[in-house]
Amino acid sequence: MLKVMLLSSFVLLMAVNSFAYTVDVTYDNSMPWNTTALTGYATDGGMMDGMVVTATFTGGSTQSASWTHTGTSGSAVSSGFSLTQTGGTTYSNPWLLSSNGSLSSLQIDAGAGNTVFDAIYPIPDDPAFWGSPGSAQGWFEVTGATGYSHVDAIFSGPVKVEDVFYNDLYRYLTFNFVVDNALVSAQYGLSFIADTDNLSISGDITPDNPVPEPSTMLLLGAGLAGFAFWRRKKTV
Repeated sequence: MLKVMLLSSFVLLMAVNSFAYTVDVTYDNSMPWNTTALTGYATDGGMMDGMVVTATFTGGSTQSASWTHTGTSGSAVSSGFSLTQTGGTTYSNPWLLSSNGSLSSLQIDAGAGNTVFDAIYPIPDDPAFWGSPGSAQGWFEVTGATGYSHVDAIFSGPVKVEDVFYNDLYRYLTFNFVVDNALVSAQYGLSFIADTDNLSISGDITPDNPVPEPSTMLLLGAGLAGFAFWRRKKTV
């Protein structure tokens, strides 16, 4: 598993709640996916229907919800949590998470909604950092946390475009939380910027170099065994 640490334990101050929290951002480049092309880079909350959001509470229970849209906004809502994105493109407008109890983790499967996260901000003077074709600049930033003293943000499931990985696209974004025990809170939350892009073809995201099905392996084994028998019989 390849993990590249982008940021390490930098401190952000929240003026409203007057406490500090730390954030680590990690990129896991194992288990890649592949797609043909992207539609472009102007994606908003209303263009990601079908994404699956799964929340795990500190007590061990889990809840999942699918992303639906209203106009240019979208959300995934269950009885215990809500995640929304409103106000325009995901490049510059925040996602807002709130829950009735504290969470230990939250995972967003963007690929289920024909979407990918564009996580890296490229360097304009270096073409190698401009990312995947059609993605332009990407961005990610945690902008606020309520009830948590530390947040791990993990991008995983790297996505290749036409079999090339440009170090910017990922299928999954997972948050792991450390509850701030010094703060008594009835509502826990997170705000963040996470840029996204859409797939050009619906459902066009497949595992890169998938493991053959068991039946395929059996057929391959039988074929090799038959070939070995034929060679042995021929040389007798």
